[in-house]
Parts: sequence; C-alpha cells; structure tokens
Amino acid sequence: MKRDMQTMKDDNTVIKRDIRTLKDDNTVIKRDIRTLKDDNTIIKRDIQTLKDDNTVIKQDIQTLKDDSTVIKQDIRNIKEDIQTLKNDNADIKQDVGEFKINLAMTRRLAAISHNARVGSTSEGYEIVFFPNSEDPNSEPVS
Repeated sequence: MKRDMQTMKDDNTVIKRDIRTLKDDNTVIKRDIRTLKDDNTIIKRDIQTLKDDNTVIKQDIQTLKDDSTVIKQDIRNIKEDIQTLKNDNADIKQDVGEFKINLAMTRRLAAISHNARVGSTSEGYEIVFFPNSEDPNSEPVS
C-alpha cells in the first residue's frame, strides 16, 4: 500500500509536470499564433503595396504609350516638314536657275546691242541704254 501511495504521488508529480508543460506549450502556441497573425497583417500590407505599385506601373506604361504616340506623330510631322523643305529647296533652285538664265540672256542682249550695258542696282540688275554707243560721254537713258 505504501508503495501504491508512493506510485500515486509520483504519478501525481508527473501529471503536474505534464500539465505545466502543456501550459507552457499552450503559451508558446498562443505566442506563435500572435506572431502568425502579425505576419499575416504584414503580408496583407505588402500585398496591398504591391497592388498599388502595380497600378502605378500600369499608369506609367499607359503614359509611355501615350508619349510614344505623340512622339510618332511628331516624327511624322518632322518628316512632312523635311519633305516641304526639300520641295521648297527644289523650287528655290529652279528659281535661281531661271534667274541665272534670264540674267545671262539679258547680258547677251546687252552685248548684242552695243549701246546698252547691264549694271547692278540695289534692287537687282537693270539695262541702261546709251543713245550713241560711239560717244562714251553720252548720257544714259533708262
């Protein structure tokens, strides 16, 4: 009987130790649950931040697309301007060519009619006729 009493006391001590261990384990589990809840909150916040970042990135992509469209239109406009300048340059070259031809023809006409000279003025060229090409002192007639 004494032995049974001792065994019961020992069993009771083991049970008390097991209860204390279970209480400690329960405390650790509660702490782990709290940590998991905190981690979950942080993860949710991170997910929201990523969603917000994704929205900003999508907006930036749209802005870049819009900018690209504007740049493409600017390039088309510049190409048109270049073509216009090329056409204007061709017209100017043609006008200069015609002016050179007209000037050469005018000089030839003046040379043919010995009594005329071609001289430059502030407005361009003019033909001056002399009534008597033989007399260098004769007054010019415009």
